[in-house]
Amino acid sequence: MPSNCGGSGLTKLPETGDTHEECSVLCSSALRFDNRLCVMGHQGIEHSRRQSAVTNFDRAVFLHSVTLKGQYLFIHDDAAMQRGEACTYVYEGNAPIPQKLVVSFHCVPVQRVKAKHFIVRSVETSPGVTELKEFQFAGDTEAHAVPISIDQHLNVMN
Repeated sequence: MPSNCGGSGLTKLPETGDTHEECSVLCSSALRFDNRLCVMGHQGIEHSRRQSAVTNFDRAVFLHSVTLKGQYLFIHDDAAMQRGEACTYVYEGNAPIPQKLVVSFHCVPVQRVKAKHFIVRSVETSPGVTELKEFQFAGDTEAHAVPISIDQHLNVMN
């Protein structure tokens, strides 16, 4: 069962001083897949990953113009990121149902300490307003930051 984000577990990031929340989702139903895909390119075989995790937001968290509250599935596709395409997909619920896609964007990779569990980092931008800044999958040293410029990188689904 995924843990609940939105509690009082805000701490300071050592790299930036920003606050963040850690969301522990260690069960097999939350960590859906870490498939290694083999893609044949002109340089030979390339390996890429597609990762996902489910988390629950107990209180509203903003992801640019989208409000997240409840259960969401985060998916990251390394191959799409390498091609410069939208590589992050956030779905309402725990399955990648096209009608439940709330937002997709091309993330900004950020190096972090290896995560023991799925982490969502957010910042309180004003009293009572929390904005999601990045997320990181269990076992990874790379986090995925939300781009600052939404014009070029963010697709909001209605």
